[in-house]
Amino acid sequence: MPQSGKANQAKIDLENSMGKKIFEIILMDISNPNSVKTAVNSLPHAVILNAGGQGGKDPLALTESGMTNIASTNLLGHMVLVDELIKMNKITNEVLYVSSEGARGIKGIMKKPNLKTNSVNEFISVLNGSFSDPKFDGGEAYGYGYIKYIGTLWTAANARKYPI
Repeated sequence: MPQSGKANQAKIDLENSMGKKIFEIILMDISNPNSVKTAVNSLPHAVILNAGGQGGKDPLALTESGMTNIASTNLLGHMVLVDELIKMNKITNEVLYVSSEGARGIKGIMKKPNLKTNSVNEFISVLNGSFSDPKFDGGEAYGYGYIKYIGTLWTAANARKYPI
């Protein structure tokens, strides 16, 4: 897979700060489950999950998976990736999900996620965009904090399910 300039610079910066040449660049479309599954074969032993983004030009548009672009980018791809790595026994070290201040709110910018029940149906409404009526304003970034909150809960559940 071709390496992007930004990815290559990040690798150089990490290697310089760590004093070790241990990083690999693996590019995938994290919002596309098939792209993630294809990339699994070349993944190393430790993974840092951080897609972070607002979901492109149309964050609330639905992907083929039935989730919004923003949910697919910030959560679905990570879940598929980790599940595939677990199935293949490829996780031998660490998996870190980089959450966000959005998962707990950012004073004056983004309200703290306020899900009332934490039920499956409520999570589905966040991930398929139906929570957004009326639409969130740009400061709440189309549910970004809610999606990162769900990702944080998913990470905690995996940590309990697969203790080191």
